[in-house]
Amino acid sequence: MQNINEKSDEQKRAENQAAIKKRNLEMKHGKSWREFTKDALAAKERMRKRGDIRVTKQQPPLRPGEVRKLNKRTGKWESNKK
Repeated sequence: MQNINEKSDEQKRAENQAAIKKRNLEMKHGKSWREFTKDALAAKERMRKRGDIRVTKQQPPLRPGEVRKLNKRTGKWESNKK
């Protein structure tokens, strides 16, 4: 018979996993990571509406051995593999 105050193994495991996930995010991104991303995304959207940020397509991933560098004259990224 289980005491009313005792937690089941599944509850303990779920709480442990949640705590591990939270510690992992804090370790990688700092304590205010979630608040920062909310603020950053909102600021980026405001800048996009004002026209400060140009909306560009995302570049395809690099191929094996490929290096991209910024051409200062044209302002575009150039690949060493053509």
